[in-house]
Amino acid sequence: MKRIFCRSAALLLALLTALTLLASCSEQGSTDETKPDVSSPTADTVTENAETEATVFAANVPDGTDYGGGNFNILVYDESNVVWHDADFTAEEMNGDVLNDAVFTRRIKVEDALNVSIVPCPEAAYCYTAMYNSVQSADGAYDCGFVGLQDSFTLAEKRMLYDLNTIEEFELDAPWWDQNCVKELSIAHRNYQITGDISILYRKSIRVLYYNKALAADYQLSSPYDMVDEKTWTLDALTDLCSSVSDDLDGNGKRDKNDRYGIVYSSGTAPIAFVASGVDYATKDDDDLPVISFYSEKTVNVWDKYAALLFDEQIAANCTATGWDYSGMFLADQGLFCCMELHHVEELREMDHDFGILPMPLFDTAQNDYHVMVNVGPAAACLIPVTNTELTRTAYILDSLGAEGKNILTPAYYETYLKGKTTRDEESRRSLEIIFNSVRYDIGACYDWGGICNLPYNLLSSASTDLASAYKKIEKIANKALERTIKGFMNE
Repeated sequence: MKRIFCRSAALLLALLTALTLLASCSEQGSTDETKPDVSSPTADTVTENAETEATVFAANVPDGTDYGGGNFNILVYDESNVVWHDADFTAEEMNGDVLNDAVFTRRIKVEDALNVSIVPCPEAAYCYTAMYNSVQSADGAYDCGFVGLQDSFTLAEKRMLYDLNTIEEFELDAPWWDQNCVKELSIAHRNYQITGDISILYRKSIRVLYYNKALAADYQLSSPYDMVDEKTWTLDALTDLCSSVSDDLDGNGKRDKNDRYGIVYSSGTAPIAFVASGVDYATKDDDDLPVISFYSEKTVNVWDKYAALLFDEQIAANCTATGWDYSGMFLADQGLFCCMELHHVEELREMDHDFGILPMPLFDTAQNDYHVMVNVGPAAACLIPVTNTELTRTAYILDSLGAEGKNILTPAYYETYLKGKTTRDEESRRSLEIIFNSVRYDIGACYDWGGICNLPYNLLSSASTDLASAYKKIEKIANKALERTIKGFMNE
C-alpha cells in the first residue's frame, strides 16, 4: 500500500493561518475562551514557526477522481446523549467554534476534492440497531458507520461487516489510522473496525487522572509531572500522594461527601486500572486468535495494591458506592486526584484552581510504558457494512477523511482545544502526548466474555478484595463464551 506525504511549507502556512483565524473568531465570540495554541499541525509534528517544514498527509487517491456529487452516507451518534453525540461530521456552517469549524473545513475539503457530498445520518444507542436493521433489510442506507466498539464485534460476528484487509485500496497501515487498534482488535488477521484521526469521539472516552495543582501546593507535595517524565509515576507514588491529603472539612468527625480526599472516583476506575498496570484481559496466540489471559499472580498483586488505596476511606472516596458526585467534589477542591474520562475536561473549565491531566500510573518501575484505555461501550469505531457495493469509492473517501483529519481535525482538538482552551499548564500538554500515544484496545474488554471486564467493577462496587474467588466463578463461562466467539469467526 502506498501513501503520499506532501511536504509543503506554503501549504502548512495556509493551514496555520486558517486555524489562527478560526481561533480568533472563537475568542471574539466568547469571553471565557482563551486564544488557542495552533502552533502544531499534527500530534506527531511540532512546528515552532511557519518556516519549519512539516508533513501534510494525503490519501493515495488517483488524480481526477470524481464521484459526480453523489451522497456518501455515514451513520453517526445522534444528539440524544449529552456526551456521546457526533463530534466529527455534523457542522452546518462555520460559526467561530474551533472544533465545529475544523469539522466543517475537513468535510468541505474532502467533498471538493472528490466531488462527493458527505452526509451524516444520526441514530441513537451507539448506532448498533440502525446498522443491524439496515444490513438485515439490505437497504444500503449507510456507506459506513461509527458504532460502539463492543457492538461492532457483534456485527462482525454476524457477518455484517467487511474485513478491511480485503479492500485493496484501503490504506489500513496509514498513519491516520491508529495502529494499536489495527493490531489489538484483529481476529484471525481480520480487521472489521478502525479508529484514528478520522474521529475525535472515541478519544473523549479515554479515562485519565485529573490533578488539583492548588491542593498539591497547599500540601507541599512533589510534582507527579516529573515522575511521569522520569517513568517513576507508579501506583505506589500515587498512593503516597493520596495519603498526604485528608481533611474533615465540616468538622463532624466522620468521613462524608463534605470532606477532602486524596482521590475521588467511580467504580469504572477498576477495569482501567488493570490495563494501566499492564494486565491484559485477553491476548492473541500465533494464529491471531484471542486467549483469555487476565488472571495471574501479577493480576492479584495489582488488585491488592489498588484495593489498599481505593478501599481506604480516610483518603479515597468511591462515589459509585456512596452516590456522591465525584466530578462535583473535584471541582470543589475535595479531591487531589479524580479518575474520569477526557470529556469531563469541558466542565472543569469552571474550576477556580488550576488542574492538570495525567496518565494512569505504571504498576511499578519495571513496567516500560503507560497504558490508557477507551471506554469500549461508547467509543466509536469506523466500519463498512457488507451491503456497500462501492468499496473502492468508500476506501478513497474514508482515507481522505482520515488524512485530512490528521491535518485539520486532530490539531484542532489536540492543540487548540485540549492543549489550549481547557488545560492550563504546559506539563499537561506533555501528558496528553503520552496519553494519546498509549491508547489500548483490549479485545477481552471489548467482548467481556463471561463478564470478565465487569468483574473489577463489581469488586470495587462491593468493596471486595477476593479476586481469586470472583474470577473462579466466571472462568468456565468466560472460556466457553470465547470458544463460541472463535467458532463464530472461523466457521465461514
